[in-house]
Amino acid sequence: MPISSKTDPPLAKAKPISNGAKFDINRSYEKINQIKEELSTAKMKRLETKTDAQRKLSEEEDNFTREVTEFNNEYGLTSNRDLLIKKKVKTEINDLENEATLLKNDLEKVTREAERMTKDLEAEKLQVTEKPQTDPECLRLKKELENCKDDDWESICETLRTEIEILQMALTAGHITSSLEDFENRWLPNLTRLADGKVQRATASLRLDTESV
Repeated sequence: MPISSKTDPPLAKAKPISNGAKFDINRSYEKINQIKEELSTAKMKRLETKTDAQRKLSEEEDNFTREVTEFNNEYGLTSNRDLLIKKKVKTEINDLENEATLLKNDLEKVTREAERMTKDLEAEKLQVTEKPQTDPECLRLKKELENCKDDDWESICETLRTEIEILQMALTAGHITSSLEDFENRWLPNLTRLADGKVQRATASLRLDTESV
């Protein structure tokens, strides 16, 4: 162990730290801790932002992959295109067959309805045709008309025969002019009224038949 020389300078004693320096040191530590906290918070936010961005990117990639897959499947880019076309054609044929079946059912329904209406009209036509021969009121009017016709013409014939005999007698006696005037005044109005009555009754009967139809 070497012996120190007497000429060596004495060791310097450490100076005590003042209160002001301690305060500055503490403030520096506080700033350092504050900066550390801010850096940690910024790091966490950055990590969250990165995680959220990665999640969104993953979702977009999944959506894009799914859309591409659907597009490929729809247009047969990754499968047998001929098989896909045949499948679509078969589907369209089935749709057309179903539509044709519906139209056929509608047509059959309309046909049945038309046949039913035709039968109803034929039955109504037959009923209207047979009504003058079967309806009691029509038969009564027809019989009354026939009776009136027979009575009127028989009366007219009897009257004419009588007048002919009178004219023949007048002709024989030489009074033909006065007998003709008497015939016109006495019998022509009656004959006219009888004829008008026949026409009116026939018209009424025809109107009744028409209204019944």
